Amino acid sequence: MSEEKRLERECDAEVKSFVDNGGAFVLVTRDLAFRKLFLSVFRRYLGLGLECVAELSRYEDMAATFERLCAEAKRIFLFIEAEMDGDLANDHLRAPGWECRPEFVIAVSGPVQGDPLILLYELGAQDFIIKPVSAAKVIEKIAGVVSRPQAAEGLSGEIRACLEQGDYSRALALSDELIRKHPERPLGYSLKGDALNSMGDNPGAVEAYTRASELSGRFLEPLVKMSGLAQWEEDRPTQIKALKKLDKLSPLNLERKVLLGNVYLRVDRGHEAEEVFQAALKLAARQGRDAAARTAAKVADACMAHSPALAEKYSRMVLESGKGAYGKAQMVLFNKLGIALRKQGRWQEAIKEYRKALELGPGDGVLEYNLSLSLAEGGLFDEAVQHLAKALEINPGFWEGSASTCCNIAVLLAKSGNRDQAREFAQRALDLDPEREKAARLLKELAGPKPATRS
Repeated sequence: MSEEKRLERECDAEVKSFVDNGGAFVLVTRDLAFRKLFLSVFRRYLGLGLECVAELSRYEDMAATFERLCAEAKRIFLFIEAEMDGDLANDHLRAPGWECRPEFVIAVSGPVQGDPLILLYELGAQDFIIKPVSAAKVIEKIAGVVSRPQAAEGLSGEIRACLEQGDYSRALALSDELIRKHPERPLGYSLKGDALNSMGDNPGAVEAYTRASELSGRFLEPLVKMSGLAQWEEDRPTQIKALKKLDKLSPLNLERKVLLGNVYLRVDRGHEAEEVFQAALKLAARQGRDAAARTAAKVADACMAHSPALAEKYSRMVLESGKGAYGKAQMVLFNKLGIALRKQGRWQEAIKEYRKALELGPGDGVLEYNLSLSLAEGGLFDEAVQHLAKALEINPGFWEGSASTCCNIAVLLAKSGNRDQAREFAQRALDLDPEREKAARLLKELAGPKPATRS
């Protein structure tokens, strides 16, 4: 038997074993030719039934399909088109709220789609298929991805095992050995950086990650690690350098653009921050108004502490470009706009924006809460308490887990004369954050005698 035939049989067996052990495939495509080829892999080449394949033509249907397969205790292998009719898979793959996600992902693309594929890799795709492709290549790709976790590749696998076991000194020694064997490859330096980072040698780790990134223009992992390490150490120049290189390699990553803009603001490079934010919003606008609103909300968050005026600018810009179409994403953005106005002391304008948002989307507890804070800032405590009551009625537990929210509620209730409830929320704030001085002072004040009312 030829070597080629032997490998082909091994791949076939690997795929069949995956299906026999609860594997299920989800195919998301509108390409009829690729769909036909993919189904023939199971029916004709592997002799399997099509019950192990779920076919979808819309990204939006993935979540429900994943839930159904998880309920059946299936291991999910996703084949997903990188782009369908101008809609990118990236935004759908990172959709929040998925309780069930695929174990394996292969992205499918035409010949020239580098940027979406790089971002899909960042989001968890283990491999790619560039069309046109043969059935044998599809089988080989599936087998390679499925078998990869079971067979770490030699010395690098041993280094990873040492890192997982906490044997960092041995991991460092083995990574140096890997570098001596293959000095031209970035993996040894990346693993060395992991070992040095785990040992607390952060400068050494940055040096190793830098060398790994220099050896491979498309190896993103060392740069991601270097950026994270620099952020933890508040080394802004190194973080900016890593983020800029990552943005150049993978320019469709919206979150990274927003992070880079935020770091620019932290070092008073406002002009560069605005350039990055504008690029992020322009890119998001191509994905639709909801994507633009979600990105603008992230930009507003990034700006809020350093430049509330910028947060206001971008929130207004996207809301005004929405042409009156307001959904959940736009309501979140209205909320960011109100917060930005309050931070600038413009509580009257914040009230106006919150009221407008509640007219467009009534029944939003977060908007009611923030409207109550704006009213309280203007000394309108009776009306503030009414809207706080509405917020608690809509979502009785919206304050849970947030010491600052509990403290804000306590202050508002105390100023409106509701001392008993104010005490409850001040105590909740301290339970969540014992160091919160404002809540401690308020609780002490509320424990004393009630102030005499003026006649």
